[in-house]
Amino acid sequence: MIRRKKAPEHWQICLLLLFLFCFSMETSADDWPQWRGPNRNGVSGEKGLITTWSEQGPQILWRIPIGDGFSAISVAHGRVYTMWAVGEDEYLYCLDVSTGNKRWQFRVGPVFREDHGDGPRSAPTIENDMVYVTGSQGHFHAVHAIKGNPVWSHDLVREYGTVIPKWGYSCSPLIENNTVILDVGGKDGLAFMAFDKTNGRVIWNSHTDKLAYSSPMAFNINGRRQITFFNESGLHAVSAENGEVFWHYDWEGGINIATPILIAPDKIFISCSYGKGAALLRITNREGHHSAEPVWTNERMRNHFNSSILVENYLYGFDDAVLKCIAADTGEEKWFKRRLGKGSLIYADGQFIVLSERGRLILIEANPDEYMETASFQILKGRCWTPPSFADGRLFLRNREEIVCLSLMSRGSGGK
Repeated sequence: MIRRKKAPEHWQICLLLLFLFCFSMETSADDWPQWRGPNRNGVSGEKGLITTWSEQGPQILWRIPIGDGFSAISVAHGRVYTMWAVGEDEYLYCLDVSTGNKRWQFRVGPVFREDHGDGPRSAPTIENDMVYVTGSQGHFHAVHAIKGNPVWSHDLVREYGTVIPKWGYSCSPLIENNTVILDVGGKDGLAFMAFDKTNGRVIWNSHTDKLAYSSPMAFNINGRRQITFFNESGLHAVSAENGEVFWHYDWEGGINIATPILIAPDKIFISCSYGKGAALLRITNREGHHSAEPVWTNERMRNHFNSSILVENYLYGFDDAVLKCIAADTGEEKWFKRRLGKGSLIYADGQFIVLSERGRLILIEANPDEYMETASFQILKGRCWTPPSFADGRLFLRNREEIVCLSLMSRGSGGK
C-alpha cells in the first residue's frame, strides 16, 4: 500500500517562511554593511578580482544621478544604502543592488551647508533588518532596512547638548553586541554613548569631550574589549560593557578624522593632517592600569579625511595628497606616488582599489617595495572624497552628483 505524506500544517509553513526570511536578512561575508566594510578596516575577503581592463574600463552595471553629500555606500542583503541631500533636507536611500532603482527613501534631517560641499557625511550601518544612520546635523535614526519606516530616533543636539563641528557631524554608528555605539560629543559625561539597538534606550554614557570627525572602533587588546573614540583632544578607549574609561592619549593640533587601526596584538595607529602626522601607540595593562605609550611618531603619513589600510605589517594611505606605503612597526617610508590628490583606497585580493580625488579608478599591487599600477580608468568627474565600497564582486563609487556600480569579478568568483 502506498502511503501519502501528510501535508504540512499552516503554522508549519508560516514558521518555515519566517525562518527563511530571517536567514535571508543575515549579512553575508560578501556584504559591505558599514563604514570601511565588514570589519571597518577597508579590507574585503573576496577573491577573483579582474586586473586587466579594456580601453572602456571595467564593466559598468548601472549609473544613477544623486544629490550632494559625502556619505559612504553600505551594501547588505541585496540592497544599497547611502545618503544625499535634496533641497533643504538629507535623505537615507535604499537602492536595488542590481539596477540602482530606488526602493525607498527616509528623511534624516535638515541639510548641512558648507563651502566644501553640502549634505550628509557619515555611512549607514546595517545589521539584520535594521539600518542605523546619523545626519550631518546630529539626527540619529534606526530605520527598518526593508520597509524604510522609522523604529526609533534621537536628536543629539537637543537631547545631549552635542555641538556640531565646523564640517558637520560625521560619525558612523558601530554595532557591539546588543548596542549601537556613537560618538555623541555631548555635555557632562555624554561624549560617548551606547544605545539599545532595538529600542534606542541609553545603556551607558561616558566622559566629556568635543567631537572630531572619526568613527568609533572596537578592539580586543590585553584581554579586554575596548571601544576607541578619536575626538578633539585625542584618542580615548572605554569598556564595551559599561563605558568605563581605560586610557587616553593626547593628540591635539590637527583635525582628527581618519579611523584608528589596530596593529595586533596591542598597538593602535592614528593619523591626521594639518601638519600633525601619525603615531603608533602600544597599549599596556600593568596591574589593571591601562595606558597608551608611543612607539614612534612622525609626519610621514598625514591622513586627511580618508584612512590608511594595514596589509602584512605595512600601512598604505594618503599622506595629505600623496599616496604612500610605510612600515607599521617603524614608520619608515617605503614609497610614494604623487598626482592622485586626496584620494581613497580599499583592499581586495592582493590589490588596492584606489579612487583619486578627481575620479580616476586605479588598481595597485599591494607591494611594499615599489608602486606597481595594474590598471587605470577615468570613471568619475569632479570632487571624489568618498571611499569605494565593494560587495559581492561589485564596486560602488560616488561623487557629489552620481553613483556608479561596476563589475570587478571574473565569472564564477562573485558578482552576479
